[in-house]
Amino acid sequence: MFFMIKDYIDRSRVLRETKRDRIWELRLARYKTSKAWRAKRLIRLTLDRHRCQQCQHRATDVRHLSYHHVGRERLRDLQSLCDVCQLKERNNAFWH
Repeated sequence: MFFMIKDYIDRSRVLRETKRDRIWELRLARYKTSKAWRAKRLIRLTLDRHRCQQCQHRATDVRHLSYHHVGRERLRDLQSLCDVCQLKERNNAFWH
């Protein structure tokens, strides 16, 4: 009986966390299509002279260094990256 209750509680927790993660992903995706994000992205790219902050090639994207302040992030919380470095960062985040 104890194991059945524990298993139920564990499954419930996983389902709640999965739902919370999915809601977060939807909110982030919506924000990334907003005018506010496009404006901050353009400002960051302009400040960095459209140069990747890791390899100095032409930057094509801006990423968050931290997701704690999404929607009210400071420019120092953003980093301009080229396609190659952006892909490396995504792979590093996936494996760590």
